[in-house]
Amino acid sequence: MNKKGLIMPIALSQFLFLFTCPIHANETAPITSKRQETMISVLKQTFNQDLSNLTYSTTKNDVHIFENDLYTIEVSEEDVNCHATIYEKSLNSHLNNLGFPSYSIETIDFNEKDFDTISPVIEVKDSFEVNVDEPVNFDEEIQLSDNCDSDLEYTIEGDIDYSKEGLYSIVISCSDQSGNETKKTVDVKVSDSNFYQKIADAALAQIGVNQDCTMLVTNALKAVGINFHGAPYEYASLGEWTDTPVPGDICIYSGHVALYVGNGQAVHGGWNGYTTILYSVSCSNPFIGYIHVNH
Repeated sequence: MNKKGLIMPIALSQFLFLFTCPIHANETAPITSKRQETMISVLKQTFNQDLSNLTYSTTKNDVHIFENDLYTIEVSEEDVNCHATIYEKSLNSHLNNLGFPSYSIETIDFNEKDFDTISPVIEVKDSFEVNVDEPVNFDEEIQLSDNCDSDLEYTIEGDIDYSKEGLYSIVISCSDQSGNETKKTVDVKVSDSNFYQKIADAALAQIGVNQDCTMLVTNALKAVGINFHGAPYEYASLGEWTDTPVPGDICIYSGHVALYVGNGQAVHGGWNGYTTILYSVSCSNPFIGYIHVNH
């Protein structure tokens, strides 16, 4: 029942360490419940005898014992191979090497892969941060490995909109041929490095347009998907106060609002009525401060 495609062979001591604690030669150490279930399933599919109600009994000297009312099965592990021998229980027969009254019916060789309960390993960073329209190449970022299988593939659950800023979470999954599965959640933050410059450029594009100061700022913010309109001071709710402005920050005044575009200049709406102009940050309205817009 050996299967092809075995990779990363591991020695007996390494193999058993994954499922048992170190023991002395004659001590008993049970195998994990998941491994018990896997072995029972494989044994039932392999032997033709009635193995209903087969249960794990004990482990002694690296031999795992499974029983039901009719049969005893010994599974011994040597290096990467396993040997399963089925015995029919009979009070009139000889004792086997573990003291059970029985006689041998059949012995079948298994491969480590037949009893594989080790899930694949997914190696990938927990999070990524990329610019808008610059997707992560997961084929280059993800490394898959398994104790038995080499032909591994991954799937991704969840969507990432690389055209829109935001924090996205996806789940990467990988299963081996034995049905063992691994999942890992990865966060992807999509940012726009030109976010603030887009606001400033949108303000400059409005020079000469007849509008008041609030509409200038409202229209400039639409360039980055922010839809807001209010009284001048209400624009302070869109971000944090800052003493180190960058192009795209909002200038808040008493009774006035403008858009900072760098070099001490701002675009003002409602100038001398309704004209939009490029002028210094300083104007006739008392200046309160700069707002760095959240995004």
